[in-house]
Amino acid sequence: METNTKKFSFGQIAGILFAVAAALLLFNVLRFVRYYFNYQAFLMAGALAFLAVVLLMQRRDMLLLAAVGVVTLMELLFSGLVGFVGAALLLFVVLVMATEYLPQPRGLMEKAWFVPAIVMLLSEIIYIRSFVALLYALTLAGGTLLCCLWLTHPDGIDMPAFTGENGENSVSAPAVDGYCELFKHVLLLLITFGIWYLIWIYRMTEYLNRVKGEGDRNPVTKLLLCIFVPFYLMYWTYKSTQRIDRLAASVGVESKLTTLCLILSAFVPMVAPVLMQDKVNKVIEVENGNRQADFDPTSKPADVQRVPVQTVVGYCDLFKHMLLLLITFGIWQLIWVYRMTAYLNRVEDEPHRVPVRKLLLYIFVPFYAVYWIYKSCQRIDKLAAAKGVRSELSVVCLVLCLVVGLVPQILMQDKINAIIAAENRVEMLPEAAPAEAE
Repeated sequence: METNTKKFSFGQIAGILFAVAAALLLFNVLRFVRYYFNYQAFLMAGALAFLAVVLLMQRRDMLLLAAVGVVTLMELLFSGLVGFVGAALLLFVVLVMATEYLPQPRGLMEKAWFVPAIVMLLSEIIYIRSFVALLYALTLAGGTLLCCLWLTHPDGIDMPAFTGENGENSVSAPAVDGYCELFKHVLLLLITFGIWYLIWIYRMTEYLNRVKGEGDRNPVTKLLLCIFVPFYLMYWTYKSTQRIDRLAASVGVESKLTTLCLILSAFVPMVAPVLMQDKVNKVIEVENGNRQADFDPTSKPADVQRVPVQTVVGYCDLFKHMLLLLITFGIWQLIWVYRMTAYLNRVEDEPHRVPVRKLLLYIFVPFYAVYWIYKSCQRIDKLAAAKGVRSELSVVCLVLCLVVGLVPQILMQDKINAIIAAENRVEMLPEAAPAEAE
């Protein structure tokens, strides 16, 4: 069978990031121009803009060497020693890879292409005093990383062939586009200060376009949204884990990442990509016969159907629920307590609770919120058991509400959504979002 290896090119993305870095510098210059004119930042912005244009033109010649040389000169004149070293390393990579003057170190450059970006990021960390400075550091380091990657791998990165237990390549290249050895993935997340995270978002977005019944997402657009739009990384994680869960179900792999990774993306964001990559690796192994499936994917009941859920009483899209909990300073939490109290009155053999009364007790009586969560989780467990949904929330949420206050509300809403799905014999479709219709 013919194998067509998938390639990834990052030159133009590097140009975009350098252009953004130049714009951020100009923004700082204009912001303080009434007090003084920072000509150093102005000249550096011009140098970065020049480099951005050259990269967007995909020039791999003396013009690129000149553009990086100008950036290196600006770092030497106006920045610290570490910044100059980072730019000098980038200049050396360009000299080796884009010219014929130093062909000998090319093998080394192909292995250590990420070093200039790490040095560049370290040079900017000590100057981070604002959100703009943080964005500048990330875009400058990201542009450097992708520029080096484009130079050392001009045709893109070949995804490593997956090897079975017998040592033979039992998987064709297209089947392992999303595969990454887990230790390597974790190591890159730790040592690249988030830069690998951005590359991984690009790769994972493109890989998950293979999920049937889902629209294609533009990897570049999603990457830029994750960098610059607050809370969008949480949304991307939520939508991507939904796709991973559906992809896993289609090949017989157990996967319930959506809720867990959504919570982790808010509180421990570096853990979610590890779990996501591990699940994708398992899907790839099953697809190519190197791992046993957890269940038969053809055993799905015939009467299960996919329907929209915007009008189902009690349902709330989990990302919307979590975002409202985070940004409304408790207002949505009170609304949700009222709604949940009313919804759980449908549980049989339980006394009727007045939502307004419970809400007032929740607000004004110390520790009543803990009691309300415990009793509501008991009702959810009872309702879940009646609908054939496994649920053991009572003890878990009672403990969590004392440690991480918002997590029980997220788990409770997630379980209610699962109950509604089982009750109506449907597979819940999330509400449509403009960002996903690309």
